[in-house]
Amino acid sequence: MNHALKKLNDELSAARATLTQALVAGEDTTEARAAIARIESEIALLERQSRESAESSRLAAESVIESMALELAHQTHDAIAAAAELPGLTEIAGEPLPELPKNPEIARAAFAVARASAALERAEADFKPHAAGVSALRERQADNCLLSNQLSSGV
Repeated sequence: MNHALKKLNDELSAARATLTQALVAGEDTTEARAAIARIESEIALLERQSRESAESSRLAAESVIESMALELAHQTHDAIAAAAELPGLTEIAGEPLPELPKNPEIARAAFAVARASAALERAEADFKPHAAGVSALRERQADNCLLSNQLSSGV
């Protein structure tokens, strides 16, 4: 999309230059103005699509975080309930025991963990290409040092 936007901006600059030339020459500017309006409309459409796409991505990411948080909170509550369960207690009580209440702090902590996990995944995705580049540079540096040593020793 950035390529298309750059192309449209280049076209817009050219159309504006054409308009300026027509104005200076006292020629009809109808075509140039129509071209500018069309290009500006296309740019606005691309920018709107870009915003909508970014918003859609943001909402999808939030949805993933929310579902991760709910799942983590559910697993944590289940683990707490399982840890608190005493075998045979229901038989001793003679009736089913009430369900343990859900602690809202667990849900808040689960949401924070899910958000941090998503941020970590994004950071790792951003980091990997840089790490690969550093690794490639180190290999080149080692090769250059080896070559330099060989050349200086006359091998």
